[in-house]
Amino acid sequence: MTRKNYLWVAVMAVLAEGLLCHYATAAEFNYPVLRVPKLSRPPTIDGKIQLGEWAAAAAVTGFSAGGPGSTESLVPEVQQVVWYLGYDDTYLYLAMRSPNPKGTYPVARVKEDDDIGVLFEDHVEIQLCPFDRDKATRPGVGFFKMMVNPKAAMIDQYLFNGTPGTEELWSTGGETKCSVSPEYWDLEMSVEIARLKIPKLEGRSLVVQLVRTDFCGGIYFAGWVNAAWLSWDRFAEVSFDSGAPIFQFQRLGEVMAGQLNTVVAVTGVRETPVTVEVEVIVENAEGKVIYQNKQTASVTRGETRTLNWVAKDLPVSPVDPQAKKRNYFEIVATYKDGGKTYTLYRNRSPFVKFDEDFRVKYLNPWLAGRPQSGEWEYRFAYLPYSNKAEVAVDLDFFGVPQSILEAKSFSVTVKKKGGRETLAQGTGTISNLTGSTLLSLPELPDGEYQGIIRLLDADGKKVLSEKTADFVRKHYPWERNTIGLSDEVIPPFSPVEVKGNNVSVWGRTYSVGGGGLPEQISAAPPTGNLGRIEPLLAAPIRLELSQAGKTVTLKPGQATIAGAKHQAICQGVMEGQDLTAEVMAVVEYDGWYQVQLLLRPRTPLNLDALDLVIQLRDAAGDRWNPPFPVDTLYVQRMGDGRYGNYFGAIPEKTGVHFQSTSLLKYKRKTKDWKSFVPITYVGNGDRGLWFFAWSDANWELKDEQPMLLVERLADRSVRVRVRLLAGPVSVSGARKLQFAFQAAPVKPNDSRYRTRLSENFMAHDTRGYRYWGDSVDGYALHREEDFQALRRFLLYGPRDQKEGQEYKWWIGHYVKQIQEGARIALYGSTWMTGMGPEEFKTFGGEWLGRSNWKANRNAATDAGRWNYQGTIQWTTDEQLTPTGVNWTQSQTDNFVWYHKLLVEKCGVNGTWWDNSSIGTVREYDEELQRMDEKWNLIYRRQLCKRLNVMGWELMRPPCWIMNMHVDIPWNQVFWMVENDWYADAEDITALEQWAWMSSGQ
Repeated sequence: MTRKNYLWVAVMAVLAEGLLCHYATAAEFNYPVLRVPKLSRPPTIDGKIQLGEWAAAAAVTGFSAGGPGSTESLVPEVQQVVWYLGYDDTYLYLAMRSPNPKGTYPVARVKEDDDIGVLFEDHVEIQLCPFDRDKATRPGVGFFKMMVNPKAAMIDQYLFNGTPGTEELWSTGGETKCSVSPEYWDLEMSVEIARLKIPKLEGRSLVVQLVRTDFCGGIYFAGWVNAAWLSWDRFAEVSFDSGAPIFQFQRLGEVMAGQLNTVVAVTGVRETPVTVEVEVIVENAEGKVIYQNKQTASVTRGETRTLNWVAKDLPVSPVDPQAKKRNYFEIVATYKDGGKTYTLYRNRSPFVKFDEDFRVKYLNPWLAGRPQSGEWEYRFAYLPYSNKAEVAVDLDFFGVPQSILEAKSFSVTVKKKGGRETLAQGTGTISNLTGSTLLSLPELPDGEYQGIIRLLDADGKKVLSEKTADFVRKHYPWERNTIGLSDEVIPPFSPVEVKGNNVSVWGRTYSVGGGGLPEQISAAPPTGNLGRIEPLLAAPIRLELSQAGKTVTLKPGQATIAGAKHQAICQGVMEGQDLTAEVMAVVEYDGWYQVQLLLRPRTPLNLDALDLVIQLRDAAGDRWNPPFPVDTLYVQRMGDGRYGNYFGAIPEKTGVHFQSTSLLKYKRKTKDWKSFVPITYVGNGDRGLWFFAWSDANWELKDEQPMLLVERLADRSVRVRVRLLAGPVSVSGARKLQFAFQAAPVKPNDSRYRTRLSENFMAHDTRGYRYWGDSVDGYALHREEDFQALRRFLLYGPRDQKEGQEYKWWIGHYVKQIQEGARIALYGSTWMTGMGPEEFKTFGGEWLGRSNWKANRNAATDAGRWNYQGTIQWTTDEQLTPTGVNWTQSQTDNFVWYHKLLVEKCGVNGTWWDNSSIGTVREYDEELQRMDEKWNLIYRRQLCKRLNVMGWELMRPPCWIMNMHVDIPWNQVFWMVENDWYADAEDITALEQWAWMSSGQ
């Protein structure tokens, strides 16, 4: 069982009661249908719906509130929005205009993407399913969900995708912009069609739900269908048809009050006239038709006809919102083509009567709660490991007084709480209503501190406003610990051997060229004793420089190699006419070959490109030797699944077979990674070469040039070209770049690796959260009694505890295995943890991005639960808040420290890791002298190595398990039936494609 998706568990808990019974018969109405036209010209995604800009798109209004606390009815006109939908060959386009009640503005404090806070302020919810609606919640099929607030902060996820824990890695691939005026909130967005796992929209349909809300319930959870978020049988069917007339349902009128003023516009797209019929029907709660009128419009290409239905004082029925009976508004638009009748739009919506009682009970309280003033925001992040404070101010919020908006700079002062002495101070400029600064701090002793942020006028003298951030500095014994940072060579690896220019580790030999890069790599089979050693390279790894249309290979010099048992240091140099490339490489005993490449131009250079070129040998074999193909490519940067990555074959035909520009873009608000790829494997099911890159510092990347290109040459070899500098680029100073190689197989297979899971080799806890820590999903324990009680629980179950009896199932699941000597692997995680430990008060700035964080209790089902060992009951918001963390060095040190105690005191061998996928980490970089974002490859590698070394040092054979991620050689990689294997979508990886994952990689 994998971890729960905490955001959507919260939504489900809130909306589970929101299902509205469907009273019309299936023959009369099942769900809304809409035909959407193809756009000849895309709208400008700037967040402003200009006059005529969306005239060629479909439009709908007439939305209904559903969910807990709602009226399960159409909403009044003051809450009615208009949605626009269109498409072209590349994007699906959506827009929405939402009216602001006079004198108010929408609520939007969240500005960062993937922040659950969006759920609790004004936002829209968009759900798209390109598959069969009855499969939308089937793992491996799933659907796409976007939530956007008026500041364009977005949560975009691919839910039920078959790879739990990677939902938030999905991205729309388009743009999302918003604007707010006194009258409206406008939203415009584009969604790349390829991100929906379909090649095109023309001629097919999506199941769609659109919602405008100010919370996840209440009278303003206004959806196209007033139903709970997983009611896929009731959501709209949206067809995409370039030949259909353009239909726009622009206004409903206050039909709830009996005042009908419905407006529809119809525009032609063909040279010949097409007649559109639109009928409006209103029924009272007794099923009697109280209004019915049909109008027609004949239109040709570019011709627009506007239709209007007006009626006053319709006798709608007064009904109790708590009762089932409802009035109904229905609209049906059809046209004929080739003798067939097509539905342009149809919807049937329930409503209660909008009378004075409704106004007093529902509308007035909502209006009174709409904000009329606003506050500026700040973020203070204390970074203990670097003695920095990252401070940001943001004035760009609705309702902020004009006097505050005139601030041009801000100051930051850090003092001991209650003290007068200034410990650090700094300033920052404000541009476009935002500003940030990085403040250097002294080493702070234990205590409570304050960061005082003051907004300053144009002269930098007058204080316009002031806010205070409280934070704590407490030193912990785990800080900068060296657990697992050992030169010891642990099993099953063997010591490094250096002979001449050859560096040998288990099963592999790197022959180091004069430039410090491998000129040949030899690899044994994964069993270590069957088959023969094979050379992997068809040519030495080299640097190619392109300049003025010519490409030259930098010439290697003379390498030097110094060896020790745990590592070898290789140094070399490569020379070009105007460029020297110095290499310092560290080869560790698992075969990790980490390169620091220092480029030194003799004079300023203008380059077309600088490439790292790797050419792998492909042998057809003969009567004496089996084939040794290079036929497998693994490219990963967007989680575990195939979506957004490339896992597949390298065809035998010559030519280019992969370019990283073909991947979906990995563009975040914090960084655009262009075509950068952190993990690549090229080879076959037995042997091959990994290439790793974790930082783009000093690289030069361009959208149209692939960072990674894979091609097969005429001699059958496969050439991998890694573009380090994409030109035209000027190189005038030294540049340092880093990357790593690792030849596979990395270690010998366990002799019984195919049967271990059936041998009671381990007792593997499969809970979706850690339930043994001091908070939900927490890994820390702080008292001796907690560890001792957990040890007894693991060995005997809950026989010795007063609390926690709900875990009696442990006895039948694991106790017998453990008592017979099975290795103990508890449930674990990397990105996720619980917020209960007090360390968050000091390290929240590093782990959460802000020291002024607040717990967000969203695990309500665990409230009052005891941990496994019955020593801690989770009751506080912090204990009940699982959270993702920024995996900095301090998080690694903290994680290793507490897991060492778990191994020492409880006899645990390790954990099975959920959420262990690749991702990025933001941390202060001492060398760059700035905050920087890197892929977590280095952090994750260090973490895994330290934990495994620690286990062997404690004579507790480590068992840190991953079900994938064969790029981590320290951990056990077992085929747990999850991720790409247990889902049934068409694009999920077949087992035979993953055979090499069980071969000791």
